[in-house]
Amino acid sequence: MYDGQEKDRIAAPDASSKLLGEAPLPLETILLADADDRLALDPVTGLSAYGCRARPAPDVIDFASSTASTISQRGFAAAGIARIELYSRAARMGWNAAIDTWCEEQREELTALLGISDAAPAMIFSASGTDAQLQALSLVRTTTRKNITNIVTGADETGSGVPVAASGRHFNTSTSQGIAIEKGALISGLGDGVTVAPVALRDAAGNLRARADTDAEVKAIVARTVAMGGHALLQVMDSSKFGWSCPSIDALRDMRAAYGPALNVLVDACQTRLSRSRLNWYLEQGFMVLLAGSKFFCGPAFSGILLVPASLGIETALASCEPEALRDYSSRADWPRAWRAFRTRLPEHWTIGQVLRREAAIAEMRAYFAAPSSYRRLAARTFASAAASAIGGSPEFELLPGCPREPVIGVDEEEMGARSIFPFFIRRGDTLMSAADCAILYRALNRDISGLLPACVSDADRALAARLCHIGQPVPVRSAGGPPLGAIRISAGARLVSDTWKSGDASATRENLRRKCAGIGTVLDKARLIVRHFDRIAVGSAAQPLSVVAAAH
Repeated sequence: MYDGQEKDRIAAPDASSKLLGEAPLPLETILLADADDRLALDPVTGLSAYGCRARPAPDVIDFASSTASTISQRGFAAAGIARIELYSRAARMGWNAAIDTWCEEQREELTALLGISDAAPAMIFSASGTDAQLQALSLVRTTTRKNITNIVTGADETGSGVPVAASGRHFNTSTSQGIAIEKGALISGLGDGVTVAPVALRDAAGNLRARADTDAEVKAIVARTVAMGGHALLQVMDSSKFGWSCPSIDALRDMRAAYGPALNVLVDACQTRLSRSRLNWYLEQGFMVLLAGSKFFCGPAFSGILLVPASLGIETALASCEPEALRDYSSRADWPRAWRAFRTRLPEHWTIGQVLRREAAIAEMRAYFAAPSSYRRLAARTFASAAASAIGGSPEFELLPGCPREPVIGVDEEEMGARSIFPFFIRRGDTLMSAADCAILYRALNRDISGLLPACVSDADRALAARLCHIGQPVPVRSAGGPPLGAIRISAGARLVSDTWKSGDASATRENLRRKCAGIGTVLDKARLIVRHFDRIAVGSAAQPLSVVAAAH
């Protein structure tokens, strides 16, 4: 920790008193900074809205990458080292230059790690994927004076704030810069003339729609928009909360050929469950792409990335634009130095929490890609087989169908060709559990509920009840004639590879992978235990806080 003299040396003319005040704070506090209230910890449970802990929790069984993961020891250490180096740089060059240079270095490393090749995209940072929605809409707004129809495909399986942000409205009650705003209010200069057209993956009864039907709906909306003199912004879903994609590649090609510059395409790949080859293919088509370091790659929540192909020419359009709509959501260092004219009009707001969260995500990517591609493919196939067998072979669970990756000529799907998200319903008696009941079960999985069980249960069941299992949040699924059902998710993330691969030790690697996949069975066993004692656990958890630290058994 820096002493007072060190702080004086850091206090360059442009230094932020806020940052200096944060210097002695615990790292976990800094990692929760520069974000909106979705990262706030519940004072009773110590968990965020995503069920994540502030510090590494290696004993937790974690298959939560489709929602968010607790920071790993690897990521925590990387963030700690980066924090020290940032303060050291600030002492030499001031905070403006230190943060700005660090962000440029992160762009360079992410470009290399993600294998981005010839499309030369600009890389724009944001607090979250939803914040990046506002950036993308703003960029399209600078290129056209027409009314915009923002077509959100997979709207029923995307983030809850996405349709709001896609309309150019505030999607929360505060921004990542701590500015209080009115949720749902129009963002001046951004939402005017914007209409959102949601396209659902499921029908009113909760059944998956045929791809031909969703393609037809998307095509009709784009055609109607252009015919009425408007501009279409089409959001392609590349891996929804359940792993589905929409629209089809053929439909995309047809629309691009028919409408040209009247159509912009934004690929929502925030799950980051796409191969580097497919990512480059999207960029080569002139599509913007949204990524996040906090889903598949298991970095801490809130690290959005927007890739903008140079072929779109947006940098030129931005040169004469004022970024008023983004001032509350974006700082100068979020934007690449190459976009100099636009950047200089943005505030120099220091987002060290965001920078360190991104550094933790980069550490996860390094560890993941350090394993050979052959092992990454093997681990993905092994997990997919284990999850499908464990969930699909149990009468208590109903596994939802997967969505095979649509092939593209010349694109190697790598390990992403294997299914990595496994959503399923849970039976309680003769009925499937509602979304409300699944929310109770989901929270109970992530806490020690041993104290809520009756005295007669076995020692083995009580030990199982104490295990902490963090999985994907339940997603409401419409059902015919009843309340929404809840589908919880077990998902593979990058740590499936990075936590199991041991270079030069095939035996240890196999055992690590076996043990990791065995955790699926533990999650399912605890879910069954919760169902057996559901009424007692539901009443007990409402009456008293549940521990988020496993008791010793």
